[in-house]
Amino acid sequence: YLGLRLRGEEYMPSQKSPEVGVRLSFPIFYPWLKKHKREHYIAKKKIWQEQSISTVTALTKQIYDIYDEYVFSGSQLTSAEKEIELNKEILRIEELKHSSSVGIKKSYQTKVLELKSNLVKSEIRRDKCFYDRYLALCELLYLCGLNWPDEFADLAQESNNTESHVNAL
Repeated sequence: YLGLRLRGEEYMPSQKSPEVGVRLSFPIFYPWLKKHKREHYIAKKKIWQEQSISTVTALTKQIYDIYDEYVFSGSQLTSAEKEIELNKEILRIEELKHSSSVGIKKSYQTKVLELKSNLVKSEIRRDKCFYDRYLALCELLYLCGLNWPDEFADLAQESNNTESHVNAL
């Protein structure tokens, strides 16, 4: 061993003296060895169990959060689809009004442009919701331990419906 030892306060209170030496030990009789090894193993096992429980808890919480995100993006997707249908219907009605010459013709172009921009915004929102839903599905499959490219290849062969596979999880 290599180290420094403080001398006793009565001899030299403020000086340190270096000390170098070799320590040899011969365990001739150690009857508590098995007990100490067992206690060490039990302590290690307890630490491992606590770590695994916290890991499982964190993973479960993450899966629930991603599933909630998946469900939420699905509801947003349906509302975006309804919004697109509504904007298409409003645009069709406006074009019918113009074709039957009801209303002011000067404001027709600006109104149609506004309605078309609303329609494009709704389509962008739908595409974003679809992307969020797809991303949540990929994360969910990954966290569940599935190899998601293979799973999607199998799903594409069976059917185009990914909802049934997620509900099966």
